[in-house]
Amino acid sequence: MVGGVEVTSSATIFVQWIILSDSGDREGTACTVEYKLHKADDSAENWTIAESDISITDRTRSLITGLMPYTEYDVRLQCDNEVGSSNVVEETAKTGVSCE
Repeated sequence: MVGGVEVTSSATIFVQWIILSDSGDREGTACTVEYKLHKADDSAENWTIAESDISITDRTRSLITGLMPYTEYDVRLQCDNEVGSSNVVEETAKTGVSCE
């Protein structure tokens, strides 16, 4: 799985990913997108679920809204199915700063 984040405004981050699968079978795969303040430690209580149980047969993107402007966030993504869990994809993004 590969993923990426893009800051789309001063208070939103767009997350998009591609599932790389040798079998081509994506049925039953669901993904979770989480975020936290960049400086916060990695303990579970600091991560906020932006969206969970995203069926990849429907879409492979998510929009995180309501964030503080000009603030660094860590964003992570993980997908699961009956075979197991993907590697966690994690990136840091700062709201209010265009990626262009």
